[in-house]
Amino acid sequence: TALAGEKLKDGNFFGDEIEGIKSAARRASNLTRQLLIFSRRQVWSPRVINLNHVLENMEKMIRSLIKENIGFQFYPDAENPYVYADTSQLEQVLINLAVNARDAMPAGGKLLIKTENLTNINPMEDPVQAAGEGINRSFVLLTVTDKGIGIEESNIEEIFDPFFTTKSLNEGTGLGLATVYGIVKQSGGHIKVSSVPGAGTSFLIYLPQADSKFETVPAETKIPALLAGNETILLVEDEDSVRELVSRYLSRKGYNVLEARNAGEALILFEQHANRVNLLITDILLPFMKGDELAERLRKTNLSLCTLFISGYPLPNRPDSGGADGTRLSWFMQKPFEADEILALVRQIFDNRQ
Repeated sequence: TALAGEKLKDGNFFGDEIEGIKSAARRASNLTRQLLIFSRRQVWSPRVINLNHVLENMEKMIRSLIKENIGFQFYPDAENPYVYADTSQLEQVLINLAVNARDAMPAGGKLLIKTENLTNINPMEDPVQAAGEGINRSFVLLTVTDKGIGIEESNIEEIFDPFFTTKSLNEGTGLGLATVYGIVKQSGGHIKVSSVPGAGTSFLIYLPQADSKFETVPAETKIPALLAGNETILLVEDEDSVRELVSRYLSRKGYNVLEARNAGEALILFEQHANRVNLLITDILLPFMKGDELAERLRKTNLSLCTLFISGYPLPNRPDSGGADGTRLSWFMQKPFEADEILALVRQIFDNRQ
């Protein structure tokens, strides 16, 4: 869609059609990410964050998600709101719970979100569930409460199951609460639900309080002004459609792309063009030889060869190894990605080497 969109002039009838396809692809991408989060295979980038700040930054979005007949109140009562988590994933939790609350209040109602500190507690009250988790500690409690239709007691134990939903076919995927559960667990937290049919529902999320009281500021990513280049790239991807698409992205910006379907073809191409290859872009799961093994083998010939790993799954051990001069040699980008995202990263890799 990105390539087709570039060829269309403003106002072209097909431009709207392309945007529709692009929007559908984004929704499919988001669905995939929610599945990965639930299965705990989504890339996780945790840092110390101020939960109150996350909620304050999300307030406008939450108000836009709920209906005008739903009142919204936020109580940032946690005096020590620092937790160790992934900001974007916590935002996903808030979005999913806000949408869930909205759908539970078709005739209007109230949505309340509150943070507070809990000291020296064990959120696992059930002694069977608490086995192995019985160490009391401090938590930041995030509570999301709606005054909606509530959840039937018979459904309470199933609401976090993937694809379980009480909504109609076109209204829900059954992944919203499953995703919330996956994120909370990945963050080392616990989640409980309390509901009274006809009166409302409360989701209680216990996130371990971080030791530090200072937010970790993520390093800024510089987006290159120009995405074009003339370097030579060895692209290794066994999925023909993905390889051809990425190759077209890069070729249209002036890069010389050598395509390989597997590690064997890549080794032959590299032997033929070793002095010209400036960057290896490879999938992780390749036939016969994994992408990281291929990169290691090629680097024996070219010690300064940079590698961009692309995959739908995170690397078990992200290979951020450096070269002899201490420079970074490996990067990672999770599929699916937009054309501009991979073009920007490729250009950044080359610019950093200059």
